[in-house]
This record gives sequence, C-alpha cells and structure tokens, in this order.
Amino acid sequence: MLHQFTEKIKGLIEVYFWGLGVFLVVVIGVGLWRLTVAEQAKFEPKLVPNAFEIRLDGQGTGNFVASKNGKVYYPKACKSASRIKDENRLFFASALEAEGAGYSRSAQCK
Repeated sequence: MLHQFTEKIKGLIEVYFWGLGVFLVVVIGVGLWRLTVAEQAKFEPKLVPNAFEIRLDGQGTGNFVASKNGKVYYPKACKSASRIKDENRLFFASALEAEGAGYSRSAQCK
C-alpha cells in the first residue's frame, strides 16, 4: 500500500513539475515582452526654458509678486509685497510658477 501511495505521489510531482515549468516559461516570456515594449515607449520629458510667463509691467494680474532683483516671492496681499517698486515687480499666476522661475516663498507671509 505504501508503494502505491509513493507511485501516486511521483505521478503528481511529474504533472506539477511540467505545469510549473510551463507557467514559468509563460511568465518569463510575458516579462521579456513587457520589457521590450517599455523600452520602445519611453517618455522623455522636455525642459523648456522660460516656460512661465513673467509680467514686468506694474499691471500684473498674478496672485504672487516677486522682485526681479530678489529671490523671494510673496502673495499679492502681503504687506511686504507692497514695498517692491513697480518697475521691479514680477507677477506669477501661481506659487508653482514662481518656484519654477527660481523664487522661494517668503517666510513672512504664508
């Protein structure tokens, strides 16, 4: 009886071995296919200099203000922003634009 049981287990092991082998071949094949497709479809980001609009006139419409001589930007309503001379004001529509232009946010006005 033990001999029959071991023969049955050997048969199952052989079936599972072949099944596992086929499964691994399929998984490796799909993985290699995905790698080749990913290599062909790589996204290359393009950096565009001066991509943000900066207004130099005193009639700026942005929500953030910076001095063209400084390195800090302020919200338009900030008291410190009102001290910037009109001829030196730069206007940004968003904080992201100001940071993209190389300015950092003022610690005085949050």
